[in-house]
Parts: sequence; structure tokens; C-alpha cells
Amino acid sequence: MIRIVLLMLLLTTTAQAENYFTAVVGGTSIHIEDSYDDFDGTSKKFNNSHNLLGMEYRNNDYGVTAIRFENSYFDTSYMLTGSKYYQTMDYFEVIVSAGIVSGYTNRPACIVAVNSMCAVVAVGIQLDTPVFKPRLTWYGTAFILTLTMEF
Repeated sequence: MIRIVLLMLLLTTTAQAENYFTAVVGGTSIHIEDSYDDFDGTSKKFNNSHNLLGMEYRNNDYGVTAIRFENSYFDTSYMLTGSKYYQTMDYFEVIVSAGIVSGYTNRPACIVAVNSMCAVVAVGIQLDTPVFKPRLTWYGTAFILTLTMEF
């Protein structure tokens, strides 16, 4: 995680005006199902509060994001994604993201796994305001609400 942040800081040394960072916080989710069967066969409710904290480097319509959060199974996860932003209307952006995430090994949510990392693909929509940007993203069986702040 520290290497990713340092790489993102290094990229900004040659940054132009359209390059910037955003802080990503929050992480309240709604799951399509209320519960899941754990490894021992017991039914458990999904975690809906993720204590998410991360940072994104934006360059025009592209972004690289590093995030730490408590996942839907109450495990600590780290996620690294690359995103493409599509401006729609005046104040909305559609986001398509792909990357890797830890903490989902041996879980149904992990469709493609390499060692302890799983592939992740997501689609979202973000209100494009000057500083605070609420974002709703669809990851697998969950819709997650986060807030990004430009700096």
C-alpha cells in the first residue's frame, strides 16, 4: 500500500493542471441478499459498514485507486483499481473499474483468484461537483456508497 501511494506521489511531480488526487471515504453498502453461509455452514449477515479509506490519482478521464476497507465478510481488504470516467450530462460521471482485491479468497464473490488476490470489476456513477463527489458503485452483489474529496 505504501509503495502504491509513493508511486502515485511520484506521478504528480510532472503533473499538469488536470491531474489531481481525491480522498475516498465511507463505504456503506446494500447487498442483494441479506446473509451468506459461512465456512462452518452457519448463516451470517453481511457487513454493511466498511470503514473505507483510500486515495485516487486522477488524470483527465482515468484514475488509479488504492483502498483499505472492512469487506462484506468482516475481513480487512486492500483493493487496487484502474478506472475510466465517462462524463454524462453536466454533473454526472459513469465509472468503469477493474483491478485486484485481497480478503475474498475461498469466498463466492471471488470468481478469479491468483494467490490471495481476486479480480474485481465494478461500475458506478458519481455526482461531479467541484470538491465533494458522492459515488454509488456496484461490486458483485453489493452497491456501495462512498464520498470522494478532491485535493
